[in-house]
Amino acid sequence: MKKNFISSAMALMMLISILSFSDVKAQNKNIVTFSPLGLVNKIRFKYEHGINDIFSTGMVASYYYGAFPGGQVEPFIRYYFGEEAPEGIFLQGKLVGGSYKYIFSDVSSVNNFNFFSGGAGLSIGYQKLTGKNKNFPIEFSIGIKIVNPPVAPTNLNNTVDLVNKGLFLFTGPGSVFDGSFSLGFAF
Repeated sequence: MKKNFISSAMALMMLISILSFSDVKAQNKNIVTFSPLGLVNKIRFKYEHGINDIFSTGMVASYYYGAFPGGQVEPFIRYYFGEEAPEGIFLQGKLVGGSYKYIFSDVSSVNNFNFFSGGAGLSIGYQKLTGKNKNFPIEFSIGIKIVNPPVAPTNLNNTVDLVNKGLFLFTGPGSVFDGSFSLGFAF
């Protein structure tokens, strides 16, 4: 799994490198945002760089706390419909990778172990640059991502394991529903 993730990440970075030689007309081609609604279970920041009039690339970095504490990175590439990147409706593809702690308990003890998980996602969204100089981005997106859940130790109760995988896949770092609302600054 790690080998496939690394190979996919390298292919994405090569594509980004090739596209970055294109002529950039976008006035604000660098964007940094923060996702305030994510504070329920994580801290999330995004950096985006306009490559040309229809493509941008970037990275989302998140730190999860709660049931599965740990860090997650999501390199992405976006295609903007129209010719005004990084503003407007976009389609985004991304890779997902992270290292988390799996905390679980059974009747007799509380245990934990660290694990790596990877996957990929696809989303559609809209980003608007607001303000007099179009320095303040507002972004909404919705999509899906598929991330491998943790594999429990063999001594863990199956019911506990099932509940924890549900938490990971529906409210944690592996959440299948991948929505975002972000605010930030463009420069």
